[in-house]
Amino acid sequence: MSTELIKAPPEPPPEVTRYRLTARDRPSFNTVLDARSLLPGGSSEVLLRNTTRDGGELEIRMEVPLRDGRVEDTLTLAPRGDRLLSSRLLREVFNDAGETVRREDANLASRVLHLPDTIYPEVMLPFVLRWQPFDGETRTLHAWINDRFVARVYYQTSREVTIDLPGGRRRAVPCTMYPDLNDWVPLGNIINRLARPLIPRYHIWFAPESPWEVLRFEGPYGPPGAPEIVLEWLG
Repeated sequence: MSTELIKAPPEPPPEVTRYRLTARDRPSFNTVLDARSLLPGGSSEVLLRNTTRDGGELEIRMEVPLRDGRVEDTLTLAPRGDRLLSSRLLREVFNDAGETVRREDANLASRVLHLPDTIYPEVMLPFVLRWQPFDGETRTLHAWINDRFVARVYYQTSREVTIDLPGGRRRAVPCTMYPDLNDWVPLGNIINRLARPLIPRYHIWFAPESPWEVLRFEGPYGPPGAPEIVLEWLG
């Protein structure tokens, strides 16, 4: 099982991609943050913007309208050979008047805290995993929630399927991502197997061909306890 940096895209990704965001019909866990209460009219249109700069630096920006404002997450990734390192995350929350009510600017390239190279912000993971091999091998990396909460996660693709999207049916490669409780508490193999059904899982479906779009995402939007959502590709 390998822990490795994310591969860089072989070609520039689309500049803008649209998604439909809805609350998950049957959340796996009870949480204070309910996606149905956060979204205007029960759904929202999310924009994903990709900017490739000279030198191979990639910026991924996600804009999420909410009922009473919006969230913007901007991840900057720096090249290291044919791989990408997290460089900076800017996370801002605005109210409906456009005023900033939350702002987090994290220099992820800094090694002051001795965080591993293989850290990527949890909400951006689906959009950087798309360039990893679809070979069924289990791989690991570290999901960065904040400097005090970094979790090892596992991810694995499986056999190609066909899924229904708002624009019609598409071929897709499913990917499952999940944390391992043993990384926090040594439970032992038997207890870990019994607890595995209770661990939150993140389900991602990728287009099997270039530019390997995220076609669908289902799970918590963030760490366990985050709002549970469904994100579907609109084009």
